[in-house]
Amino acid sequence: PVVLGTESQVLDVGRAQRFFTRAQVTALGIRDQGCVADGCDWPPWLCHAHHWTRCTDRGGTDLHNGGLLCPRHPA
Repeated sequence: PVVLGTESQVLDVGRAQRFFTRAQVTALGIRDQGCVADGCDWPPWLCHAHHWTRCTDRGGTDLHNGGLLCPRHPA
C-alpha cells in the first residue's frame, strides 16, 4: 500500500523505491525540524534523509523508517 499526503504526494513507498522523494523529505523536515542527532541545531534544508534500517537490511523508504541528519552526523 502507498500512503499519500496532500495533493496526492507519495509519503510511504515501502521497498518499491530506495531514495526518499521530495515530498517525503519535506514531510521529514516538518516533522524533525532539522538534524535529529542529540544537541544538533542544523536546519532541515542543510540535512539529508537517512534510513534507520538500511534498504539492504530490508528497511522501507517510509517516514517511520527515516529521519534527517546533517553532514556532521552520518548514519
